[in-house]
Amino acid sequence: MRPDDRNLAAVVALGFLMTLAAFGFLAVLAGSIRSARAAGGCNTTTTTSTTTTTTIPCGSATTPECAGSCATAGKVCVEVVGRGCQCVSSSMPTCEIGLCVAADDLCEPCLGAGRLGSPGFGFCAKTVEDDLRCQVAGCVQPSSNCTSSAQCQGDQFCGLNGGGSGVNACCPLCLPVLQVPIICSAQGDQCGKLVGEFGTRWCRTGPGFYNEGVCEPTTEGDLRCQVGGCLQPASNCTSSSQCPAEQFCQPNAGGPGVNMCCPICQ
Repeated sequence: MRPDDRNLAAVVALGFLMTLAAFGFLAVLAGSIRSARAAGGCNTTTTTSTTTTTTIPCGSATTPECAGSCATAGKVCVEVVGRGCQCVSSSMPTCEIGLCVAADDLCEPCLGAGRLGSPGFGFCAKTVEDDLRCQVAGCVQPSSNCTSSAQCQGDQFCGLNGGGSGVNACCPLCLPVLQVPIICSAQGDQCGKLVGEFGTRWCRTGPGFYNEGVCEPTTEGDLRCQVGGCLQPASNCTSSSQCPAEQFCQPNAGGPGVNMCCPICQ
């Protein structure tokens, strides 16, 4: 084999290994979310937030899901998206997608935590006050060995052992992401439900993953915010009702005269 051929083979092999590693990470992340969702949910009315998507009150402290465990002062039973009804501190923010119920839970969306200023995810970390906060990125160095979150900046908290075993540190909080209505005025407009760090609008495509949306026509003659590629092979649909849930039928998406079902921004 010539040297050039050996170099090419090495590059191809490396690319294949990197692809496998990426798919492995996604599988683990998706598995953790599926396990959390198995906790169940509540038949309650959704309430919206001006800053993020939603949390859902679970009625009262005596709801079966919380088994009356929220009768303690300072606790409230809420629907944590992906985790079902949970008993959490009433002082915790209740407008985030992922309230922190257990250490190392994933929590999202967090402003600027993803690629190109997109929303991303954080993880739930213990504070010196013995509750949980959604943390993004590493803690501030050198460690301050704080004893109270009041000693940290307003967008930080004092993380227990955040600087290593027995060393506390100020750690960055997940900042809320502004949620806005999707507006499609013209084909090709950029669209999305969540506003990123630099004003770009984003759509959630999976746990911790966000992509930009674009306005595309439907066979019904209006516009929808599409994110990602359309389904293959082309169904040549004639109506959005023929597509799976959360998809629409886009004319000529597969070429002239070939319609396709395409994903709607979530």
